[in-house]
Amino acid sequence: MFKKTPFNPAKPNLFTEIGKGFSGLKVGIGTKAGHLCRTRPRAIFTAMIVLMLVSLALCFLTQRKNKTPSFASATVLKPLSEPVVTMGGSISKIQLMLALQASLDTLAKKDHLTAADSIAFGKIVARMSSLKHQH
Repeated sequence: MFKKTPFNPAKPNLFTEIGKGFSGLKVGIGTKAGHLCRTRPRAIFTAMIVLMLVSLALCFLTQRKNKTPSFASATVLKPLSEPVVTMGGSISKIQLMLALQASLDTLAKKDHLTAADSIAFGKIVARMSSLKHQH
């Protein structure tokens, strides 16, 4: 009528064994902590406030050692009209880079390169790298 199935207990792993070993300790610590919270709530509250004040003091003491604030940078302190000027300059740089790339493509498509082509190729690459490193 009923088929017997073998009972396969879960394979023990490290965490379940540690939990079994410390189960009595967890219960004891929990009851002691609960008793302490019920009997001395004012002391616990005072300790929390003192720890927060110490943390706040340490925060300001360590921050004072850094002379420059991390959020202040030269780009934040620039006037508002300057980004418009730099945007126009960067657009012209992009157009120049595209023109230089087009001339490099035409040089690369040539079947036979002369010495003048090699010199022009070097000059174009140098100009592109100088544009890349300009601010």
